[in-house]
Amino acid sequence: MPSETPTTADYIIVGGGLAGCVVASRLHKGNPGKSVILIEAGVDPSCHPFTEPLHSFAAHYSDLDYAYSTVPQPHLNHRSCYAAAGKALSGGSAINYGTWTRGPAIDFDNWADKVGDRAWSYEALLPYFKKTENYIGVNRQQTDEKGFKSEQHGFDGPIRVVSVSASDPRSSVAIHSTDMSKWMEWVEMEVCASIYIHSIWP
Repeated sequence: MPSETPTTADYIIVGGGLAGCVVASRLHKGNPGKSVILIEAGVDPSCHPFTEPLHSFAAHYSDLDYAYSTVPQPHLNHRSCYAAAGKALSGGSAINYGTWTRGPAIDFDNWADKVGDRAWSYEALLPYFKKTENYIGVNRQQTDEKGFKSEQHGFDGPIRVVSVSASDPRSSVAIHSTDMSKWMEWVEMEVCASIYIHSIWP
């Protein structure tokens, strides 16, 4: 971190959300001799306690959240709804519970059909998903870890990814359970007391 903020740069990126961080990183790696400034209104959340997986429930309405409200929704009796938006370096990914979720293939294929461009299909996008991932917990040859298929995942990307069951077998019990006691056991085991459980379980 420089002691003084530069006043000029070859590239200035306004907004340090996920896209802004990726653009800044790619520019730096592709042009190491060029200077890049990334401007973000929020804080650097790398050591913030609420950015730990599942502690992020407590990040809602915190200093990491813009906590927007939607316009009144006509189909919700004109209620406004809470709309979380990360106010931090890395944007919403700072408060997304540490999850990595890839949509189902059928969604991508439907989008490709609607726009008439197979470049948006799941198979066409799969190489980019794989390029992003650094899947841990299993090896490249493993094919049967609860349906795990190595050809669907990457092992050399910048984002470390692990399945719920591989990260902690106890977690999958709660994830797949409709038993409130399992959820409460999981929350007590994994999450700090400041999390508002009523916000995730009415």
